[in-house]
Amino acid sequence: MNEEGGGRTPQLGLRAMPPGWNVDWKLRIGQRIAGLRRERGWSVPELARRSGLSAAAIRLWEAGETAPRESASRRLAQGLGLDLAALRELLAAPDHT
Repeated sequence: MNEEGGGRTPQLGLRAMPPGWNVDWKLRIGQRIAGLRRERGWSVPELARRSGLSAAAIRLWEAGETAPRESASRRLAQGLGLDLAALRELLAAPDHT
């Protein structure tokens, strides 16, 4: 079960929160999106341009206010030069602390 009470979270098409994650999973996803963007040396507007998404939506995701749903995740992946499966893996990977 996820925090919304269903068996599948709509964000990113993940079936549940990754193991070891708590309720701040949106923030962790946002931090990873920001990290992927920064690795490429891009600003939020640049990622928005490359993905066809709004800069406002990307800022909300990076702040952990919300997480991208399936259709936005596909566009985000394309903008980052990844396929959706690779993006999901990167976002759901355990922290290396």
